[in-house]
Amino acid sequence: MLKPKYLDQIPDNMIELYSQAEMDILADMARRISTYDYFIPAAQHQFVKLQEMGLLHDEIVKKLSAMTGKTQREIKRLMQEAGATALKADDSIYRKAGLNPTPLDADPALQSVLQSGFDKTSGLFTNLTQTTAGAAQKQFERALDQAYMQVTSGAFDYNSAIRNSIKSLAERGLASIEYPGGKMDNIEVAVRRAVVTGVNSTAGKLSEARAEEMGCDLVETSAHAGARPEHAVWQGKIFSRSGTHPKYPDFVKETGYGTGAGLCGWNCHHSFQSYIEGVSDPAYTQAELDDMNAEKYEYNGKKMTEYEATQQQRHIERTIRKWRREYVAMDAASQPTEEAAAKIAHWQRVQRDFIKQTGLKRQGDREQIPGFGRSEAARAGSINREIASYQELSGIKASNGVTVKEVSQHFGIRAVQRNVTAPAAQDALLNPLKIGKIRADGTQQFIGEYATIAVNTETGKIVTAWRTSTDKSQTLKRRLGKDESQI
Repeated sequence: MLKPKYLDQIPDNMIELYSQAEMDILADMARRISTYDYFIPAAQHQFVKLQEMGLLHDEIVKKLSAMTGKTQREIKRLMQEAGATALKADDSIYRKAGLNPTPLDADPALQSVLQSGFDKTSGLFTNLTQTTAGAAQKQFERALDQAYMQVTSGAFDYNSAIRNSIKSLAERGLASIEYPGGKMDNIEVAVRRAVVTGVNSTAGKLSEARAEEMGCDLVETSAHAGARPEHAVWQGKIFSRSGTHPKYPDFVKETGYGTGAGLCGWNCHHSFQSYIEGVSDPAYTQAELDDMNAEKYEYNGKKMTEYEATQQQRHIERTIRKWRREYVAMDAASQPTEEAAAKIAHWQRVQRDFIKQTGLKRQGDREQIPGFGRSEAARAGSINREIASYQELSGIKASNGVTVKEVSQHFGIRAVQRNVTAPAAQDALLNPLKIGKIRADGTQQFIGEYATIAVNTETGKIVTAWRTSTDKSQTLKRRLGKDESQI
């Protein structure tokens, strides 16, 4: 029997392998979007776009095909390890019953099952190369069309259009499979599902073949917290493989074993092991099964089961990875990374708070992406410290008596992007060269030596900031007190 936590962890190496390719491809997409000529006529755009799509398709196939050897070696290792683990539990029961099962590596029938599972799963990854190239090509086309339409329509400026398209790419990650209804799986989802399904179904077939050899009719299913409702009804129970036992229900009929939606099917984390009456001890008590769905965790006042808590943790991890993808993609396209850096810091704080409240263990490897290493983390940390420095402006009373009551993170991002430091902003508020009139929207400008700050006089919120050019500040100095109407 393979434990649910074991099945949850087995794809990690494969995901890390494909994540590197994903980031390389996303960075390539971002660079192509940033260097594209958006001022060509529509007819030419269609032609050039097709060229770019073809080049990208070839690059994706080349990059993923280059991993074939590593992929096959890892699949084979996982199959052998999982098969040995599953049979170890079964064989201990058979030996306890006085039987003598043949070792896995000396059993031709079991080796055939193992090879069949390897071939099938390897085939899935071969297909994954083509489906990823096709789906990602469409994804790139939509991003390129989006930027082109935004630029040519005048709805957005050139840089904003590029950033919007790159954000869309980073949000979803690299597309792997696109379904007719528009639903899309990214490559991480596809890899995880292929590995878990392939390994678990093969381990199940090995246990089944061993049971045939040993003449064992009964099996016991595994159990885990938060199972799918249709799986929860049969987890942790004993079944008859033949369906003829007077005491135990039909294994295939009740669990759907052998189907995609059933036991050992698509992304299923349940498995089974042999059960011999009078020899085997049940793997779970009823109290343990009941405890799996107990609300043992609490987050922000909400009670949660273990499944709900881990699902929330996975959501936070995915969000951190999303913003790290955006950071790497924006950096590859020479676009500002301040927003991504701020979001990374925010969601890391959310994660720390979640772990503190629930007591779950933080899994840092699930938050990482290739391309975002120590140097990127250091740069992001530096940006976040700079953004945080603007919080010092809160509570400052400007020279005209207006008190700053709110300094948003968004303001900090814009200020960093526009090269406005916190000291420059503070100097503009306390020692302005000029204070503008209060506008209809309630904002008032404080024009300083190095920065101009706009504050909402009604709410005390700093709205925006930009760098004051040296020439402009010197002109203001000359004009102050002489002809203020011209300022």
